[in-house]
Amino acid sequence: MVPVYAVEVRNVSKSFGGEAAVKGVTFNIPAGELVLFLGPNGSGKTTLLRCMLGLLSFEGEIRIFGKDVKRQGKEARRYVGYLPQSLSLYGDMTLYQIIDFISDLRGVTVSLEEVLQPFGLLDKADSKVDELSGGMKQKLAFVLALLGDPALLLLDEPFSNLDARGRLDVIEVIKLLKRRGKTIIISTHTLAGLLPTADRVILMHRGRLLSNIPASEFIKTITPFYRIHVRRKNPNEWTTVTASNLYEKLKEMTAVNSGYGEIIVEEPSIDEVINMLSKDGGD
Repeated sequence: MVPVYAVEVRNVSKSFGGEAAVKGVTFNIPAGELVLFLGPNGSGKTTLLRCMLGLLSFEGEIRIFGKDVKRQGKEARRYVGYLPQSLSLYGDMTLYQIIDFISDLRGVTVSLEEVLQPFGLLDKADSKVDELSGGMKQKLAFVLALLGDPALLLLDEPFSNLDARGRLDVIEVIKLLKRRGKTIIISTHTLAGLLPTADRVILMHRGRLLSNIPASEFIKTITPFYRIHVRRKNPNEWTTVTASNLYEKLKEMTAVNSGYGEIIVEEPSIDEVINMLSKDGGD
């Protein structure tokens, strides 16, 4: 029987030199969900991801598809593809060589075209890693995380170093992986463009779990705090408005003869989200 939960975290704590980085965190993630793991830098997100991988010792219990990370770490990691926040790649290898090398380590056979094409890297297959831009290295790290077709993806700041085009490319790949039934946890300190696609939002703050709610509920909570910067056609000036219903307001503004020119939507910061959720009864 396939476990209902891809990830089970039970009262997990982790300290470094007496300083608590994660404090008694508990949550479950059903298989097949896309979860945004939000929080400011230093909130404990990366530490908790590393605990899930068994890379750090911890108090409490973590299971990956039913496998206890402490007692069955090797079996648990077979389910996981990991994109770390800090990249460490073999700079003198070509993309072809590093993919071939990692594939051999994992005992899998892959098509170079199949893994590189979705990220726009196929024409760089013979380039050395050190010759790539920061954004291309980020995409390559994502490719390596996908080798072996893991059921669970732990993505730590996957949009780092990416320009707008690269960000959109990665978002489309993530959406495709979700449609294929993968369980995906995206750790980030900004509200990613995947929010409408996400199933759940888990918010960390100062090592504690502040909120664990469906993405639809999270969207309703933060929508009134989006700011819409608009440039009127006549006179040619910028103004800022807020809206209780962001999508209805944008629909109104983009209608024919609305009188608006350029429109820029600014999302609330993570600090603003933490403040508003704390006022609603968060810890």
